[in-house]
Amino acid sequence: MNTHSLLSLSAVVFLVGLGTFLIRQSFLGPWARGELPSYVQKALKLAPPVIFAALIAPMLFYTDGVWQAGTNSKKIIAAAACFAYAAWRGGQIMPLLVGMGSLHLLHRLY
Repeated sequence: MNTHSLLSLSAVVFLVGLGTFLIRQSFLGPWARGELPSYVQKALKLAPPVIFAALIAPMLFYTDGVWQAGTNSKKIIAAAACFAYAAWRGGQIMPLLVGMGSLHLLHRLY
């Protein structure tokens, strides 16, 4: 990667980050000094799991852009282990470690 493309890539990443910040600030900024309405607080609590699911689902169910849920059974089992641990104990790091550990174990066994 040459310097020009690295610089343009860095500029794009910065501008996209700035854009998403400004979009969030546009509707959360007015409540920065006060209390958010309860329905907004509930919706914001659901945002991280939804975002995480949106990032993970394509990796579980698609291979090379083709729907292949049945062939990715190891990934689905590891994701289920991660979800089960998160539902049982909560947390952020341990469910990820449980999911990664189960995926590595499944790759070694099968």
